Amino acid sequence: MKKIILSFAMLIVACCAFGQDADYLMKQYKKLKGAEYKNLTKTNKKKAKKEKYINPRFWEIAQKIEKVEMVMVPLNDNLRDNLTENIKNIEGYENLYEKKNNTNSILSKNWSIFSLVQYYGIEDNDIFKDVIIRIDTQFDEQITVIIHIVGELSAEEVMETVTLKQNKNIQLVQ
Repeated sequence: MKKIILSFAMLIVACCAFGQDADYLMKQYKKLKGAEYKNLTKTNKKKAKKEKYINPRFWEIAQKIEKVEMVMVPLNDNLRDNLTENIKNIEGYENLYEKKNNTNSILSKNWSIFSLVQYYGIEDNDIFKDVIIRIDTQFDEQITVIIHIVGELSAEEVMETVTLKQNKNIQLVQ
């Protein structure tokens, strides 16, 4: 009987570890101390409607997005490593894009405020339905930005959804 209960408990733990989804990830990180959470779905739709004729590409991409949410949270190196593992544990996600900057170089802070940019997602016939974008900054506080996008986007559209600017601003589809 003890073996059955122990086996059942281990099964539950395994399911929790490997059955994560992006919504669960966002919930966990928005609870952390210093986290700032924003659901940008309505804001994105309103902005797209206003810019339909000014910026038709923005409008076109925005029509394909069902949900956009973002968490900005200060993470030390250990927590950033945990985030990497948590993203890798999301079932069906694959690494779509990754760019690392050399944060050990004194010059790197002059050239880029982003130490790591990663795009992970679930692909189905060249369409990405669920995407996590992770951006680590090189500010004094080591802010990490996690953006979750749900929709039906091509790889090119996924890459266009976030504009990274060197003025410490991270903006969605500009």
